[in-house]
Amino acid sequence: MSEFEAIRCPFCSAASAELLSLFGSQLLLSQYRCSACGSYFEGLRADRWDDQPLVASGGEEKDGS
Repeated sequence: MSEFEAIRCPFCSAASAELLSLFGSQLLLSQYRCSACGSYFEGLRADRWDDQPLVASGGEEKDGS
């Protein structure tokens, strides 16, 4: 996910979510609130290293699935 890509609300699909907290219930989640419907939800936190491919311990690339 790019830094400028809007987070969509899972309840109303609006792209007007505001970041409440960088860390949610787990380290890889952030907390958001939808400005359109007022729902609170968690989403995956975008980190600067997300664009790099995952590499297995043997040196072979994985596709992330």
